[in-house]
Amino acid sequence: MKQSEEYFLGQEGVILFDEIQHGKLNIINAPCGSGKTTFVEERLWTQAYWGDLLYLIDTRNALEAFKIRGEEREFNGEIYYKHKGITAMTYGTFAMLCIYKPDEWLWDDEGSLIVCDELQSAIKWSKIKQENNRVNLHEVVLTELHKRIKLGARIVAITATPASIKKTFEREYVNMPIHGKLKHYRAERRQNFRCLKEILHQLPTDKRGIIYTPMIRQFYDIQIELKKRGIQADGFWSVNNMDHNMTEEQLEIRKSVVLHGIIPDNIQVLLINAASETGINITSPVDYVVVNDSNPDTQTQAVGRVRHDLETIYLRDLSPSKYTYIPYHYIDKKWLNRPLYAEDKEALCKEVILVDDRGRRYKWPNIKKSLIYSDFKITEKRDKDGRRYTIMEW
Repeated sequence: MKQSEEYFLGQEGVILFDEIQHGKLNIINAPCGSGKTTFVEERLWTQAYWGDLLYLIDTRNALEAFKIRGEEREFNGEIYYKHKGITAMTYGTFAMLCIYKPDEWLWDDEGSLIVCDELQSAIKWSKIKQENNRVNLHEVVLTELHKRIKLGARIVAITATPASIKKTFEREYVNMPIHGKLKHYRAERRQNFRCLKEILHQLPTDKRGIIYTPMIRQFYDIQIELKKRGIQADGFWSVNNMDHNMTEEQLEIRKSVVLHGIIPDNIQVLLINAASETGINITSPVDYVVVNDSNPDTQTQAVGRVRHDLETIYLRDLSPSKYTYIPYHYIDKKWLNRPLYAEDKEALCKEVILVDDRGRRYKWPNIKKSLIYSDFKITEKRDKDGRRYTIMEW
């Protein structure tokens, strides 16, 4: 492999199959966009001894986005697929099969090959109490994986965010060697923020973007704020969510994004939540991604839904910070290159909506520091009557 070149995961020689160990969780740490799904679909399945690789996927959206369709099957209301030597299902469906069909062969011997896509999601959900279920299905999944490791199965976990997986399988994992530098996508600029409302007022009105936020109820607030600025926003969540029904339009948006990776033309900002944190691949032109979550794994995965380079990524950061980056276009030109007296600066503060993590508006001293941090030139002067004023330049 040439050090100067970047490779997809499925290219010849990047992953050597004889390095997959029995009785271990073999972790492939691969960035979003490196071709993980294609690697499984076109190459890894050939290594299944019994001609059937089990591919475990974290969400229904991701399962539907998976290219393999083949023979559709159903168990306990959940759909899974069998095709070309691969059985693809969600972690939840696998857990139910283990509970209700324990006497069947379920990839539980040393000849088995199991691929866990984004296993960190199952780990995260295993820690959340589910009131409607007596059994946490994701806890069952982890128990079953530990059991299969002891039985000598080959298990491969592919992810861009392996930290929690390594912690959970501390003495059972190995890092799979990757021969060559993997392809990944880049962003020209990264901007941190502390309050979502603040960043919504900074987003350029002539650009297209994606906003990830964990709570569905925030979708409506975001839509209202962006509509005030002439930006059309809408999105979708899991079809399994019985508490929030999607409209026909939202279901059409979901179908277009999940199955084809295309954001409908009438949507300028796509809203997604944890149901689409992994698995979907968006190929539509997108300029920026906003991640309203401070978890680094969530940030990596949410940004990774876009399958091309980005101009800007906006990431929520709750670490202590004195300054906020203010884009040039966010400041009306009427405030530039003229004297700003106390009453002008008060009016500017009302127009420039910057708030702290408690939702309190910044006053001029904090806004001034943020302007300087954002490369505005701030000069303090006095007029002939001794009154103080400020000149702001860009």
